[in-house]
Amino acid sequence: MKTTASLLYTLLSYGPALFNIAIAVYLFFFRPPNRTLRLFGYFVLALAVWQVQDALFLSAATLEEANRLDNLLCIGWIATAPLGFHFACRYAGLRIADHRFFVPAVYLPFAIGYRVYISGHQTLYRYSATWGWVTAPETGLVDALLRTAVSIVTLAAVVVIVRYAYQVRHDRERKLQAFFVALGILLPALGGLLFQVLLPIVLRQEEIPVTARMLTLFSLAVLVSLRRYRLFDIAESVNVEELLQHLTSIVLVAAPDGRLLYGNPYAQERLPWIARRMGCPLPEELLPDADAAQRFRATVLAPAAAGESVRHVPVRLQPPAGGPAIDVLLTADPILYHGRPQGILLVASDVTEQVQLLEELQKSKERYDLVSRVTNDMVWDWDLRTGSIYRNREGWRRLFHDVPESAASDLNAWKQRLHPDDHWTLYYMEEQRAKGFPDDFIELEFRVLRDDGSVVHLLDRGYVLRDAAGTAVRIIGAAQDITARKETERLLQEAEQRRHQELTDAMVEGQENERRLIGAELHDNVNQILTSAALYLNLARSADGPAAGFLDRSAAIIRKAMQEVRKLSHTLIPPSLSGETLEEALRHLLDAAEQAGAFRVQLSFRDLNEAELPQKLKLTVYRIVQEQLNNIVHHARARQVRVFLGRTEEGVLLRVQDDGVGFDPARHSTGVGLKNIGTRALLHHGSVRIDASPGGGCRLEVRFPLSVLEAAG
Repeated sequence: MKTTASLLYTLLSYGPALFNIAIAVYLFFFRPPNRTLRLFGYFVLALAVWQVQDALFLSAATLEEANRLDNLLCIGWIATAPLGFHFACRYAGLRIADHRFFVPAVYLPFAIGYRVYISGHQTLYRYSATWGWVTAPETGLVDALLRTAVSIVTLAAVVVIVRYAYQVRHDRERKLQAFFVALGILLPALGGLLFQVLLPIVLRQEEIPVTARMLTLFSLAVLVSLRRYRLFDIAESVNVEELLQHLTSIVLVAAPDGRLLYGNPYAQERLPWIARRMGCPLPEELLPDADAAQRFRATVLAPAAAGESVRHVPVRLQPPAGGPAIDVLLTADPILYHGRPQGILLVASDVTEQVQLLEELQKSKERYDLVSRVTNDMVWDWDLRTGSIYRNREGWRRLFHDVPESAASDLNAWKQRLHPDDHWTLYYMEEQRAKGFPDDFIELEFRVLRDDGSVVHLLDRGYVLRDAAGTAVRIIGAAQDITARKETERLLQEAEQRRHQELTDAMVEGQENERRLIGAELHDNVNQILTSAALYLNLARSADGPAAGFLDRSAAIIRKAMQEVRKLSHTLIPPSLSGETLEEALRHLLDAAEQAGAFRVQLSFRDLNEAELPQKLKLTVYRIVQEQLNNIVHHARARQVRVFLGRTEEGVLLRVQDDGVGFDPARHSTGVGLKNIGTRALLHHGSVRIDASPGGGCRLEVRFPLSVLEAAG
């Protein structure tokens, strides 16, 4: 027969059970799922089963019915210990909860105890007029051990949660979450240990079965934590370290109001201050600058909290405690559950190196422009992988004057600027690209056109850059304006042509002069001698007496003519054709002049190996000496002539010096003889120097460079 008190306690037991079932349904079906939340849900269900079992047990009509209900539903109060401890370890983030032996070590002892408890063990009960069926003090060892173990393990769970609350004491919300959950578990655990373990088992007194009723305090504590302090907020739903442990991106979770709730291990490694700043407003921590924080809230947090996704926002993170800044590319997405924003997921890729590289590239472009300004070159960079071409705008503007700088990277603009006859350069570069640019260096000369029709000559040089595999990936080069150089070359070429024409004219004039001299010599000298011989022959033929005298005189005159012809021939035949060395030919030439009684001659040779001299150079030296001797005979009235030919450090030196009347080089430097000497010297890249003065004689120096000797070798 039930008392009024027992019926009241029975009703008090069903209410908390229904309350806990409602909490479990809310956790399982209305919160984003994760392992910690599921463990807590199972723990709450176990408590609900315990409360239902306690209510049914107390209202059982017979002892047999009470035993049957106890064996059927005892899983509730036995399972609360391992489930509560497992939840506490995961909630506190203890690494031991991820160990592979943790689950067997926690659950197996209670599974064995449950099996023993329901398999033949008989718990001793007796009926209390106040409470209903209660455990007798004489109950068995198995029941005592299970009750004690449940109490101790549950208290251990409380210790773990309290320790966690101390660790997150700077995060008020998490601290109060842990405090209410620990308090909700602690009071029923202490009550159970005191009233349902110590009283019946240690003190041998009748138990007071109030533990299940005290679980109502746990239900209220959980309700407060859920509604007031965001227990199992969205941050816990992404607190999956095993998935984020090796993720090399910064992952942050913020509450809709902008407070930082979570940072993955990589984020804490790159931004160590995150772990100490949980619960603080996000922008102020990431962006100490107030303006930057305001922009961050307006462009990232506000749209994400309103349900919009924000993509690829560049942000520079400056740690509050100093240190190097971090450049990231940030993406923000709302975390929705049943259409309602629960938080903001921020994923940031560290692009510090890329930003630094871009800054370096920008500096490089600035350097390109500076180099272009200093050298007047147009610097260019061709990316072979993308086909894009960079030309520094300053160089482009300087090259084409009135053409917009925006056309610098436009390939069509470049094609339009190319001279029509130089479009081959485009085909050449495409051909080289198809071949993979076998050479590392490219050099081209071509022409481009300005808007005014003027032509610009360019010298374009490029260097091929390759990757580790040797594939050409870029070409960096510079185009130099060589229009002025081309104009100078044209003028020099015209001058060279004029000079060549002058040399040709001088040679022709020299040859004509030489023919005129030979003709005059034959006509005025040899012809007169032969005329005298013919006259004596005619006299011999018409003489009445002996003609021997006339014939002898005619023969002598003919011999003299032969000597004159031999002398004339000697002046015309080159030394190389006469079988003589240059030294012998010069001595014969000078001896003939000395024998004519004009002047005394001195010839000197020094350090000269004739084998080193080309035949043409020998002939040139001979002709120059011959020409100068002719000038001395006709104009100098000299008494002594010195001729020197030798080897010097610079090449070959020929010097002809006389002590004659001299002349003024400024007035007589364009004579035929001197012009012939200069022409012959230039044929071998030689130089002529004349030192002369009126009354001071003349010194002629002709120098031939070493190159004429090297060419002979």
